[in-house]
Amino acid sequence: MMSTPDPSQEEVVEALANPDPFVLAKSVQKRIQDSSTQASENRCDITYLWIHVSKEGIGGKTDAKRLTIEQWLNVIDEAAALGVTWLVVTINTHFESYPEVWDICKWAQDTYSMQVGLHTFCTDLNQMEIDQIKQLEPEKTRLFIKKKAEKVAQRLTSEGIRFTAADPQPYGERPNCQGPTKMVFVDAAGVLYTCGLVEGQEEYRLGEIHEGTFDTLLHNPHLPHCVEEHLHRVAQGCDGCPSLIANYIAQDLQCND
Repeated sequence: MMSTPDPSQEEVVEALANPDPFVLAKSVQKRIQDSSTQASENRCDITYLWIHVSKEGIGGKTDAKRLTIEQWLNVIDEAAALGVTWLVVTINTHFESYPEVWDICKWAQDTYSMQVGLHTFCTDLNQMEIDQIKQLEPEKTRLFIKKKAEKVAQRLTSEGIRFTAADPQPYGERPNCQGPTKMVFVDAAGVLYTCGLVEGQEEYRLGEIHEGTFDTLLHNPHLPHCVEEHLHRVAQGCDGCPSLIANYIAQDLQCND
């Protein structure tokens, strides 16, 4: 992944004087944009960035390393340089345990006008979570929930929040998806896999964010860029997959060129 330049003394002073958590990130993002103009002109055909945050949360106490908020913002920066227009954030529990998620989503929307999909395995949301979702841009935000989450679906309707099924296709079927060719998948530790279905499986590991740019990792012919036929079946690992859901809400997934 692109190395982050060390902040200048002026930037450090500015960060200390200004509590805005995005001060340094914005300066880094600007330098990335300035230095990647040529790369941006030769964008890959990548549409979706899918990140899966662990149950411990971003930066939570765990034996495995976790990305910081600044690292996640840099991941979004580089994905945007490849032409990504959709960010999907998957979590295993309530959003209230992940306050960094809102900053990540706002960065994607405010800086790159990305569409944002929020995917949770929970079947209900509290008022704090509802209020946070409503602070995002409504026309660029969609919640992905399980079909069985009827209670939260009713509440989302009453609150005016757009949502769709995170599991639109029955488990066991061959997925009606576009495959991983239009997608970048990153787990909570910054490891890229072919797709979310094979997250954690070493044979489908593409690399870590510091091992190279998205461009080089996604176009390395020696890395796995498709899933074997016997594994390519809809399972819980497909829940929230933007490549799958895109075919069910195609009109709503049209992004600005």
